[in-house]
Amino acid sequence: MSQCIKFSLLAVSVLATLAGAAYGAQPPDPITSDANHDTAMGTDALLNLVTGGTNNTAAGYYALASNSTGSNNTAAGAFALFSNQTGIGNTAFGSGALYINMTGELNTAVGQNALATNASGNNNTALGYYALYLNTGSNNTAVGEGALDTNSTGDFNTAAGVFALTGNETGNNNAAFGNQALSFRQTGNDNTAFGDSAL
Repeated sequence: MSQCIKFSLLAVSVLATLAGAAYGAQPPDPITSDANHDTAMGTDALLNLVTGGTNNTAAGYYALASNSTGSNNTAAGAFALFSNQTGIGNTAFGSGALYINMTGELNTAVGQNALATNASGNNNTALGYYALYLNTGSNNTAVGEGALDTNSTGDFNTAAGVFALTGNETGNNNAAFGNQALSFRQTGNDNTAFGDSAL
């Protein structure tokens, strides 16, 4: 067997060993969680965490920066969940998502400024740019850009579509499905709209 073939076989063997090691072992963890399973990545992320807060993950500039004793929160994006102090079980993905939330619990915001001014509302879900932006109510679901964006204290509203229920402020138990459905300024209750610009 020639030297060239031996060298080639040795190179293949080394590469196979390295490939096995790469797939078989976890690389070193560059971010170490604390004893309470809190993990911070980014400038001043989880800046004010004190004893009591557990299982929080913050990734981004000032993400979860005000959190003190809140637990089980996840924030990814600059200023995501920035004001959260004691809120529990919140998830924010996007710059400014759940920005003002302080004590609200079990909220999910995905999109820039989604649920941004929610301070104490619970069980809200916002998916989309500025969805549920002004919300302080509870049990609302908004899917789409600007959906339910002016909702203030309304509860149990569901909006799916760009700017669906965008004019709702204090109305409860409304459902809007479609582009700009129920988008007029209103405070009514128990309305249902299906279709583009319905109601």
